[in-house]
This record gives sequence, C-alpha cells and structure tokens, in this order.
Amino acid sequence: MTEVGCLKDGCFQNLQVDGMTILKGVRNSGVTSSAATSAAITSLLQVQSDHKLFTTAALAAKIQLPQSTAANLGMVIEVFIGTTANANGAGQITVDDNGSTVFMGGYTTCLLAGGGSATESTSIGITAGAQSIILDSDSVNAAGGAAGSQYKFTYVATNAIFVEGLGLVTGTDRTLPTAAGSTTTGH
Repeated sequence: MTEVGCLKDGCFQNLQVDGMTILKGVRNSGVTSSAATSAAITSLLQVQSDHKLFTTAALAAKIQLPQSTAANLGMVIEVFIGTTANANGAGQITVDDNGSTVFMGGYTTCLLAGGGSATESTSIGITAGAQSIILDSDSVNAAGGAAGSQYKFTYVATNAIFVEGLGLVTGTDRTLPTAAGSTTTGH
C-alpha cells in the first residue's frame, strides 16, 4: 500500500500526536533493589507513588515505610524478599513509631519445603495497633522472610496501611504465626 496515511509503509501526512511518549523498551522507575544486610533500608521513606522493593542480600535490618497521609492514599508498596531474612528477627518492615500510622490486614505463612504437616500454611491477622512486621525465615511464629516471601502495603486511610503477605518459612514442622509476628513498636 502506498496511499497517504498508510501505517504499514511509514508514509504519514499531517500526522499529529499529542501527549504521547514513545520509548524503546519499558522501564519501571518505581523499583528499588537493595543489597542492605545490617543497615536500615530508608529509601522508601521518600516514595510518593506505587513502588516495589527487591531485597538481594540476607536482611537483618528494618525496611522503613512512609507514614500514611491524605497525600498518599491509594499508594501501594510491595516488598519482595530475594534472599532469606536473617533468622534472628532483626529483619522488619516498619513505620515510624513516633507517627500514628498502623498496619491492618494479615498475612499467610507457608513452609518453604513442605513437610506433610496439616499446618503447612496458616494465616493470621495483624496485631491491633501494629507498626512492625517481624521477618524471620526460621521462626514459625513470625511473618516469614525466606527467599520468595512477598508483602503488599496499600495506603487505605490516613494513618492506616492494609497488609497482605505471603511469608515463607524454612523447616518442616508447621507454621504457627502468633501476635508476636507484628508488634506495636516501629522504628
């Protein structure tokens, strides 16, 4: 086809395109990768739109989230654990305990390898007033944290963040998350 305006051969006449950017490839600018092990991950404190964090080293520190305000309602932050969180409970996802923001919702913990137990996965609600979620890859009572764990934080109201999580746990016994997996102390 050779008529004017044909898209197939690239012949255009009087073409107008407004408000459109054509990029070669796609890159999501709302992504952070962190190899932090013992230093707090504070880069999310400045986030003002949907964001994803990928951890790439054995996490033994706090991942700090921003407070929920009227300005960031609807924002979603997702945390993906790429390398197992340390087995001492020092890994946490938290908001500032000097603020009023609290977590609500819940998470499910699952055995990474499975063990034939009747409780290979168990769900629990977040402790009322919680400002931290405790990550420990070896603790069946915490919020998981083995490689492959993921947590989603949706900013649903001023001072309220809804949590959905799938925390993987090493071992073969059973998962039994307790209220100690989310605490009322932040960073």
